[in-house]
Amino acid sequence: MARPIKNNADYFPHETAMRNDRRVRSLRKKHGEGGYGIYCMLLEILTESQGLQVELNPLERQLILDDLDLEESLFTDVIDTLLMLGLMQRDDNNVLRCKSLDSRLEPIFTKRNRSLEVIREFLGVSGVETNSNPQINNINTHRREENRIGENSILTKTLQILFDEFYATYPNKQARTKAELAFSRVSPDKQLFEDMMASLNGQIKAGEFENDFQKAGLFPESWLSQNRWTDEPKPRVEEGF
Repeated sequence: MARPIKNNADYFPHETAMRNDRRVRSLRKKHGEGGYGIYCMLLEILTESQGLQVELNPLERQLILDDLDLEESLFTDVIDTLLMLGLMQRDDNNVLRCKSLDSRLEPIFTKRNRSLEVIREFLGVSGVETNSNPQINNINTHRREENRIGENSILTKTLQILFDEFYATYPNKQARTKAELAFSRVSPDKQLFEDMMASLNGQIKAGEFENDFQKAGLFPESWLSQNRWTDEPKPRVEEGF
């Protein structure tokens, strides 16, 4: 079974001269090497987070404080400095991001045929950055038509991301174009897609695509058109001795 396509990364490029960036030097002057360490650890947290972003709600803040062993006052001061220096950004939904990190990791998402903007829209967090250029903020106004991948594409960018994950997981990879058409008719939102993938993975784990005659020859188009994610789960039959 193919691995699901990731919405984060395992590493980020760390330039040897990063500590000498003028803004980083200002951070170090104000908060010392400890402040620089907090900045680097926050970059690690963003890199491993879905969509390279973290919503700083009370629970997430506490988890970060515990993880980094920090006092609330120091964490708040360092975050404020990072925002002031432009080393990180926070939007109206209190979501923390880093533009320079996005740029560093863009080649990884390009290789996956994915867009951070669309991933973040799917994740449900796509606020407008505070104190940013309003002309830039208006780029995403008309999403559906702008999100189409080419004039002849069946799927929008958001649906294409979901379909790619579905198709990579599905055992019998046949008739991709017909499967895309069937997927566009279902047009799942986030919750329905999660339900579909949970059902598909459950059917795979139960061995239904190996032992069930009907599913063994079932193409993705048929699985989608027949709403087979609604099938009652079957227990896996273990072979005896």
